[in-house]
Parts: sequence; C-alpha cells; structure tokens
Amino acid sequence: MAITIVNSVLAGSSDGDLVTTASDDMSAADFLVTGISFGINGSGTSPVTDSEANSYSALTESNGSNWGCRIDHKVDPVVSATHTFTVDCTESRVDPSVCGAGFSGVLQVSPFDKQNGAASGGPITSLSTNSITPAEDGELIIAILVPDRTVTSVSINSGLTIIESITETADHR
Repeated sequence: MAITIVNSVLAGSSDGDLVTTASDDMSAADFLVTGISFGINGSGTSPVTDSEANSYSALTESNGSNWGCRIDHKVDPVVSATHTFTVDCTESRVDPSVCGAGFSGVLQVSPFDKQNGAASGGPITSLSTNSITPAEDGELIIAILVPDRTVTSVSINSGLTIIESITETADHR
C-alpha cells in the first residue's frame, strides 16, 4: 500500500508557552507525526498531546545553541474529524510551534527505523545530515527544519516535500 498524507495542520504560540492547532480531519490516518520547535531555556521537555488523548513516542531532540526541535509519532492512533495537537512548554522550553500530520499506509509494526540530524550555532546557507535508507517498505521519512531568524526562505531536496512552514515571531519559532 502506498503512503498518503491525510492532512496536516500547523500553529505557533501566541503567548510563548502554549500552542494548540486548529482542528483538522485526521479520521483516515493510521499514523500521526508531529514536529515541534522551541527555544531552549534550560533542560527539560515539552510533551505533545492531542484532542484524542493519544500517547506519542518522542524521538531524540536536535538542539542548537538556543533552539531545538523534535519529532514525535503515534502508530494506530485514535483519530477524529476535529483533531488538534498541543504543546505546553515547561520552564525549560519556550516559544513553541507544532505541526501535526496524519498519514495512511505507513508500516504499523516498529515504524521507527533510523534518525539523524544536524545543528548549527549560527546563520548558515545550507546544512547536511547523513543519508537515511529505509530498511523496509512502508517507512516514512520526516524532516523538520528550524532556521535562524535571518533566513527568509527554506528549501529541501532529496525527494522530500515541504508540507507546512511558519514565519517566526517573538512568541514562536
């Protein structure tokens, strides 16, 4: 079965601490993934929750000098036609944004295979990570990019597609 995107939704915090997306129809999704970005203000974590009380598996954070990002996922989730995603930052994480996406056709048994990342301490024009080759059919490759404030446009290559993007403000990255 081919992997298809069901829907995606994105939101940035308006108060620097809490962000909840608008509702979107994820009812055909059998796999949910979130990408969160945040400013770092100490150690800790900011879990993802959703309107259907799913428990997400969090992958390893990729952190720069004052920002970070993380991908979380849920296999065989409870979904709805009015699905929302929320990140409530702790004292150690600030200025969150969250993108939630639903997919169908993703491998349901042990879908997480590999992870790699890269971070920079300042403005750059390009950034490379190691390649990822899925071990099985039905695996989904996800990327999250949190550019420096001075970056006015982003692009991605290697057969990936940008499904959501947000402009940074004082309250979210």
